[in-house]
Amino acid sequence: MLIRSKEAEKRWDFPERITIRNGRIRGSIRIYGLGVNGEAAKVRESSRREGHTARAQVAAPRAILLEDLQIEADHRIPLYLGPGVTGVTVRNCTFTGWSASTTVYLDAESGGNRVEGCTFDV
Repeated sequence: MLIRSKEAEKRWDFPERITIRNGRIRGSIRIYGLGVNGEAAKVRESSRREGHTARAQVAAPRAILLEDLQIEADHRIPLYLGPGVTGVTVRNCTFTGWSASTTVYLDAESGGNRVEGCTFDV
């Protein structure tokens, strides 16, 4: 599952106030704005100038609720919040399967994200 921002004429069109609940996901959830991770070209370019954190957060998805989901990892990190993603709540989710890395990854410049009442068996 992918939730991402899109660049549109010198501004960012970012998803916000999204709720995903009561479902089953096999694979992973990726949420990002400026770039999929800190190595993305636009993220690196922004990081060399003052105001990077604010720029990353303005461009990224925000206010997303993931609730009562069963997420079965299949090698990739099951939940990855990219640079600048803010206000994500992960509530009462169950993570199973296997990951070659970690289960939840909060990238740099992300903030105000919460993980509540989740079960991890990865």
